[in-house]
Formats: sequence, structure tokens, C-alpha cells
Amino acid sequence: MQPTVNIELPFDPLAHAFAGGLKPHELVAAQNGSYARLTHRDFPQMSIRIKKHGGSGNVAGKAHAADLDPEAFCDPTVTSWTGYIDLIDGKSLFFYFFESRSSPEEDPLVFWTNGGPGASSAFGLFMEHGPCRVSSPERQEGPPINGTTHFDYSWNTRANMIYVEQPAGVGYSYVRFGEGTWDAEQAGRDIYSFFRIFFSAFEQFRSNDFYLAGESYGGRYIPRFAAEMVDQDAALLAAAKKAGKEPEAGTIMDLKGILIGNGVAQWSITYESYYDMACTQLSGNGVPRLSLLECGEMKAWTKRCKRDVAQYCEDEYSAENCEAARSVCSDKLEEVWTSRYNPYDVTDDCKAGIEVLCYAETDWIAAYLDRDDVRSLVGAAPRSQTGTYKIASKEVASRFFKCQDVLRGSYNYIAGLLDRNIPVLVLSGNADFVCNTLSTIRYLDTIVYPGAVQLQKNLREWKVDGKRVGLTAKGGNLTYATIDGAPHLVPYKVEHAIPALALFNRWLAGDKI
Repeated sequence: MQPTVNIELPFDPLAHAFAGGLKPHELVAAQNGSYARLTHRDFPQMSIRIKKHGGSGNVAGKAHAADLDPEAFCDPTVTSWTGYIDLIDGKSLFFYFFESRSSPEEDPLVFWTNGGPGASSAFGLFMEHGPCRVSSPERQEGPPINGTTHFDYSWNTRANMIYVEQPAGVGYSYVRFGEGTWDAEQAGRDIYSFFRIFFSAFEQFRSNDFYLAGESYGGRYIPRFAAEMVDQDAALLAAAKKAGKEPEAGTIMDLKGILIGNGVAQWSITYESYYDMACTQLSGNGVPRLSLLECGEMKAWTKRCKRDVAQYCEDEYSAENCEAARSVCSDKLEEVWTSRYNPYDVTDDCKAGIEVLCYAETDWIAAYLDRDDVRSLVGAAPRSQTGTYKIASKEVASRFFKCQDVLRGSYNYIAGLLDRNIPVLVLSGNADFVCNTLSTIRYLDTIVYPGAVQLQKNLREWKVDGKRVGLTAKGGNLTYATIDGAPHLVPYKVEHAIPALALFNRWLAGDKI
């Protein structure tokens, strides 16, 4: 779909007058469901295609009511937007933006990405904390809005949520020409540029508290993205001070915090935890499920992998030997579990099959988003460019692993953010295997930062409606919390979505967990 209008930012008084007094986001809304293109003088390497989806104001929960706007998407009770971030190097990243159900003009703005690498943020949007859930195939007849159901425990209850499918090659995101992004460093620069344009166009959100959040490989992404924003802010503030003036409006991100859910921030610590998760009761999940023989082999491989990764990936770096060590250790320490059981939920035997990541809903989501009418509604590029919709890309994952991005870790970024007084919330569902609670608290307890405490020794219960839902500990600006029985996709089940929303809202409000 071609844009009907081009909007160059930032708006000056003449441009504002030429637009009939409309603000940039109002010009986008005036396109009546067609795209507008946003460009920015400071970022000639990027533009944004964006369209608005109007909310009907209907009572929440009536997603199948006959009077709903057939052009509404996912949550008909709020204003939503979809579009592409187009980069000059040929990448186009798709995003969904849902305004808050409460007070959009005051509530925080939260960016969300899933991990993988190569996992679409459709996981978070449609299976975790987004405004709607995708229905089973037999309930998807009619307009796109009929293919989803309202979700009461969405994080847009009190926050404006932006879900970005990144990197290119994931979901609706695609490569127009050239190469994709295969590391978190470039991805961080791409996301920073996007938000500079976003805040120029949506000036009503400039004063809202701004957060970054993600899960799984988001433990690598989010600290890196945050570091990019904090460093860029510092450079702009220093330049403005030197020039004796205030920074230009909309240029300072002023990040208020980051959230990491079941994240991998230090791969070496994560893989070392797999033996304990599979073969001991340290996991808290009862009697080990693997055989004594398998556990003996895992123990030996854990020792060998610790030695080889330290030697080839750190002390005497060799790209070839490091990748060989990573690949073998993944096979010997992770595949022994994931080949039989759900790697995202130790209480589940993966009845749906590992090819759909153990959840039938992943196929439902992919089928829904690949529908011609849904593609048209959200403005997705044609299949000739994106291919058939896939919720996860093995190719993207493979390229990231070949570039050894996973081995770089986020320890220093998290420590640096805490040293700069940026609050960090780490959430862990304790039924996860692949990015488990044991590895999470172990890497957190290695970080040196102001006010640091040994989280493992300071855990206490936290409650919702008077009932225990998990454990939590706090040291300085670092907050750690678990949710009992929750999987990798923490809010997947309603019983876990309720405490996840409570935790999210309390942390954003600065309340005690």
C-alpha cells in the first residue's frame, strides 16, 4: 500500500500552518485508513509508514458484537496504529501500537520485543499481554476483528504498548534489498532512530514515562537498546550544554527503566544451569525426569563446556572453535531436554509438537496474520516481499548464532544502566527451562552496582489479593520477581497473567512489589 501523504519532521511553524494547523499524528489519522510516510531531517536513512485504526468505544469484551467497526483491529476500545520502519539499507520493520485503555495522555509508553533470536513480537501481542488473543481457526469467520477475542489482563490496561517485529525477516518485517541485521548492536541503532521519529510525530507522548521491555533473547536486546538510548541522550545533552541552549524538543528519550522477562543475558551461565534444571531438585520442580545415565552425561558435558567456552570464546578467542563449542554444548545440554519436553514449560510434555513451539496457538496466529483481509487491514507488505507469515524464523536465528551475538552477553550493559540510576525489573516464570530461574538469579548476583545485595539470600514472598504468587528481592534499582508455575511466556495462562499485570503496574507506578 502506497502512502497518501508525506510528512517531514520536525514540524516548523510554516509546515504546521501549511497542514491546516493539524499536528503530525492528526495528519496521519486524517488519511482514513491509508498510510502516511514520516521522514525526519536528522535521520535521512529512515522513514516510517503508518496508518491509524479507530476505536469504536464499545464496552470492553464485546469483540464479536455486530455493531463493531469491521475495520477495527485487535482492541476496538482504543486507538491503534500499525506500520513499517523503512531503513535506507533495505530493511523494513513492522510494528503495532495500542494506546492505553485508561489515560493514554498520561500512562507510560512501553516498547516490547520478543527474542529468539528470530521470534516475532506477535508472541507477546497475541499469547501474553496484548489487548487480544487470536481465536481457534473455526472461530475466525467474518472480518478480522472476529478472529480475535478481548483480553482483560492486557498490559495496555494502564500503558501505551508498542510491539515491534524485529529484526527484518521476522513476521511481517522483511528485507527489500541488501542484508538483514544479525546482531543486537545494529538492531539497537535501528530502534533508537525509530523512536526519534516517533516522538517527533507523536509529541503528545514525549512527556510520558518511557520504558523498554522484552523476553528471552530480549535479555540481550533490551539492555543493548537501552544503552544506545542512554548514550545518545548523553551526547545530545552535552552538545546542547556546550552550545549554551536546551536540547531540541523530542530528541531526548529520558528512559525510565527496562523490563526483562525470562531473559538470557549471559549464555554461559544459562547453559551451565541446564544440568541443575533437568537433573536436580534445585529447580523446585520435583524429582528429575531424565535418567541417571543421561544426567551423568550432562554433568560431564557441563564441565567440558564450561572449559571450552571459556577457552575459545573468551580467553583465546577463535570464531571457528567458539562456534563449534557453542553448537556442541547446545546439543548436549539443551537438546537432551527439548527433544522430548516443552523447553518453555517443564510441566508440559509438548503435546502440540516442537515445530509449533509446543503451542497450537502459534499456528493459529500465523494463519490469522497471513489472511489477505488481515494483511490489508494492518497494511502488511505482500507475500511476494514478506513470504508466508511465520511467527518464528530459523534463518534469522541461524544468522545471529553464526555471528556469535548470543555470546556477547548483557552483563556490562545492565551494570552500566544501574550505575546510571536506570531501574531494571527482571521477571522469571519458574516453570521455564530454556531461560530458567536458576540461571537468572545466578547472573544477577554477579552484577556489581550501587545498592547491590545477594538476591538469592533476600527473597521474600509477594502477593496479589492476599495470596502468594511468587518471590521477590530488591537491591538498589534492580528488582527481581518470580511467578510461581509460570512458563517462559509468563502471562500465557490467565492464572499467571493476573500477577504479571499486577507486577507490571506496581513497578511502573513505583509501588512496592
